[in-house]
Amino acid sequence: LVTTQAMGHVAVRGAFPAAWRKTFPEVGKRKGGQAFDALPAIAFWIDDGVATCGLTQQQAEAAYGDDAACASAKFSETVKACVQPRPDDEFLKVVFRKSSGAIVGVHIFGKDASEMINHGASFVNRGGTVWDVLHSIPPAVTYDECFLRAVRKACYSFAAFDKK
Repeated sequence: LVTTQAMGHVAVRGAFPAAWRKTFPEVGKRKGGQAFDALPAIAFWIDDGVATCGLTQQQAEAAYGDDAACASAKFSETVKACVQPRPDDEFLKVVFRKSSGAIVGVHIFGKDASEMINHGASFVNRGGTVWDVLHSIPPAVTYDECFLRAVRKACYSFAAFDKK
């Protein structure tokens, strides 16, 4: 959906909730009454942005022990960075559970982090997995590719080989 189509869906859903539920029944993993903001995204608007959602690596290790893992990717590794260079210290980190692939945290350090955290936060809040992200297609050419790159690294960690 393009933004205007998505806004139209939200407007119709709000204006006619009964008709919306009848036309678009809940399917998939989402259950009725599930909050999308169970773990709200938090952003700090500073010179180099910081944004976070869900558990940190340390919190995940305390909660899940050896089942917790993380993977990160630098914004400078993306296609967009070829035309709009980024410093090498800006990155996105995904915290996940090895047993299920469930994404339990997303953390961003770098310019416009507050503009990018919502994509990761949606996966954290709806119980998305690293495989769900792999099956999504980020709009080209955007820094959302960094999220996809971090998740690919997470998936490589499940395999018996190391991919850089």
